[in-house]
Amino acid sequence: MSLLESYRRNVTRKREEIAKLQQGKAKEQTKIANLSGKINSASQALSRTSSTSTAKTKLREIEKHQKDQAAAEKKVADFDNKISRKQKELSDEQKKVSREEEKESKQRQRESERQARAHQSRMNQIDSTLDKHEDLHRSTIATLKTLQDLPEKIVVLFLASNPADAQQLRLDEEARSIGEMIRKAKHRG
Repeated sequence: MSLLESYRRNVTRKREEIAKLQQGKAKEQTKIANLSGKINSASQALSRTSSTSTAKTKLREIEKHQKDQAAAEKKVADFDNKISRKQKELSDEQKKVSREEEKESKQRQRESERQARAHQSRMNQIDSTLDKHEDLHRSTIATLKTLQDLPEKIVVLFLASNPADAQQLRLDEEARSIGEMIRKAKHRG
């Protein structure tokens, strides 16, 4: 599992936590609205009544709803604090994701550049090899032309002489040996 995947999962988790907190806040705000309606209803009933016992009951009811409303407002404030903390955490996680994506992008770019250099190096080697082969080809063609310019038959002149003041050389044996080697040769004709 890469670090980037881990950061992305953290971002997703933080968003889910924020969504849950916002749902909780919305429920409390709905409670506050309902309690305000109940307080208004009890206040209207209080203003219409002439009975002291009903008035006391309505006042207690209003007081209870106001306490519940204050508690709900406190919970909304708590949800707001938690949401703002989670949003900061989300922001931090998103920064981590951005940094990691940038790192991976740079790494991919470096790898791409390395591959491009390796490809260029291979292409240079191929060009060099082709140049060498072309030089060899030219050399071979030149050698073939030189060989084609040679006559079909080669005449070998064998000159031999014995020095007058020295012992006799075995020149006839040497001529026989050369002739025999020519007859054994592959291209003797």
